[in-house]
Amino acid sequence: MVVILIKRITLHIKIDKKAYNQYAAEFFIDDKPLSEILGIDRNSLAFIDNDINSFYYKKKQQSKSIVKDYIEQCIGKKNPFNQFNSNRLVLYRCHCGCDYCGVISCRLNIKENIVIWEDVRYENEDNDDAMKIKNINDISFEKKQYMSEFEKILQQNE
Repeated sequence: MVVILIKRITLHIKIDKKAYNQYAAEFFIDDKPLSEILGIDRNSLAFIDNDINSFYYKKKQQSKSIVKDYIEQCIGKKNPFNQFNSNRLVLYRCHCGCDYCGVISCRLNIKENIVIWEDVRYENEDNDDAMKIKNINDISFEKKQYMSEFEKILQQNE
């Protein structure tokens, strides 16, 4: 089993040859960014976002409810939701916030002492593999540590 940490990172984005920095949430799996494990570039607009990002750059009530809802999905208090109605947990999405652009998602399986991110893959409206990511095995977390990490973000969000 692996350890998950959620950390704030700084992304370096170029739009029309102009450089921007943006804070984002990243999942670290045994101290390695999940995006790196999957071979995706978080500095592109394609996978810049996830719902924890709102915690880092907005403190409005709407943002707080987005973070709370997402964390509750991650810890099994709510069913995972995305615009495809596939019941998959979105890990990364496009900067526009629309899942139809394509997302990196997984099936969430919570058991007595373990949490598993199963079938981590690219998901889009056409159900094709337009965006190739590295195939990885399911990711298994010790439940207590996993829940603690997400609940820490939830408490800081209040």
